[in-house]
Amino acid sequence: MNFLLAESLYDSRQFPRAIDEYQKTAYNYPPHKDSAEAGYDMVQ
Repeated sequence: MNFLLAESLYDSRQFPRAIDEYQKTAYNYPPHKDSAEAGYDMVQ
């Protein structure tokens, strides 16, 4: 859910909020299929 929110925020150019959601997705949950992509998207 956080990953999709981060993607939506990024697409709407709300970069600081998107970074927060990417961080939650990458680091606040046990490893999952979107963890690595969220960590990578955060630094783009």
